[in-house]
Amino acid sequence: FIEVPGNLGKDLEVKRTNGGKRYVKIDIATPAGSKKNGDDYENVTDWNSVTVWDNGGNSKLFIDHIENPPSDKVKFYKGNSVVLRAFVSKNVRMYDGKAYCDLEVKEFLHLSKVMQPKPKEAAPVNNDYDGF
Repeated sequence: FIEVPGNLGKDLEVKRTNGGKRYVKIDIATPAGSKKNGDDYENVTDWNSVTVWDNGGNSKLFIDHIENPPSDKVKFYKGNSVVLRAFVSKNVRMYDGKAYCDLEVKEFLHLSKVMQPKPKEAAPVNNDYDGF
């Protein structure tokens, strides 16, 4: 089981392959602390990319939610704080120095501080969390 907290690198949108299969690509920026650069410290960000394919079950429900959200308050925008929770399969591949694996997404939470329309639009903040 893994949990990936962080901020979205871009707005979530449903895309389709040439064959019509739906998918959503999620890029999450997670602060990874600091590292020494000479005598200075700098912030380091880990980028985690996940592609959710419409394979039925939870993935279909998630993609349906992204494609037709119940309101603007639960859309996922660049910069929103999120948490991805998933089970990792045993199918891990290495490519170009990066590890790739299959995940079974269990939850994708949209945290309260950002449950509002895109920045620059006025909206009340919801103090609960919502997610999929």
